[in-house]
Amino acid sequence: MCSEQLEKNDPNFDPRALKDDGNVQYRLKNYFGAHVTYTLAIGLVRREDEGSQRLLAILYSNCAACSLAMNEYTRAAEDARKATLADASYPKGWVRLATAQQWLEQYHECIASWTHALSVIPTENISAEDLELQSITKANLEKAKEVPTLRNKVESGRNNSGAQIFK
Repeated sequence: MCSEQLEKNDPNFDPRALKDDGNVQYRLKNYFGAHVTYTLAIGLVRREDEGSQRLLAILYSNCAACSLAMNEYTRAAEDARKATLADASYPKGWVRLATAQQWLEQYHECIASWTHALSVIPTENISAEDLELQSITKANLEKAKEVPTLRNKVESGRNNSGAQIFK
């Protein structure tokens, strides 16, 4: 697609088409290409349009998913944070933020993000996708809560030689 076609003011251009192309790239495991495509789409979203904040949240969250797949955790956290700022009620933004924070060993922050993700997943008329997301989020929240406890046990259990004593 030529850059001349990517005009923000072109009423015929819908950034959702780029989102869909990014989704195809992601499924093909072309994470870098998908990230570039989602980023182009972000630049084309008309902020004044209805639903633009949700679309921005989805696009930033998708960028975060690409960064996670490429083991770029700081970048993933940045993109996911933008997703949560665009639409704090979009659960995947929080899930991807928590995942990045967990990889970055920001355990207290990731617990807060997992908790927030859980709070914004719909609980009524829940779809199969949301039910799966809820299950994954609960499991990861429990795992994240264990890590600081394990670290405290390791640090309090060190002997004079510095060797770890697990309790």
